[in-house]
Amino acid sequence: MVENRTRGEHHSPESHWRVDTPQEQPAHEDIISITRAVEEALAALGCEASDEDVQFRLRKEGIEIDCEMIARIREELARSKQVCQE
Repeated sequence: MVENRTRGEHHSPESHWRVDTPQEQPAHEDIISITRAVEEALAALGCEASDEDVQFRLRKEGIEIDCEMIARIREELARSKQVCQE
């Protein structure tokens, strides 16, 4: 198989697993789903965290979501993944 390489470039065998320009990659909060964002916030804050605390944490990360949506996602996570079940 012919490899396309620019003269002078060195590629290690594992180079396909990393990004050469990480600063050009989208931010984490730009690529995760709202459900995943709530799940990560609950993991960081704990299951006892209020919906308002979750909302505050997500706002700090640039994610806007209302408390009603957080409550629905929390219920869905509890049913489907047994996360933060009482």
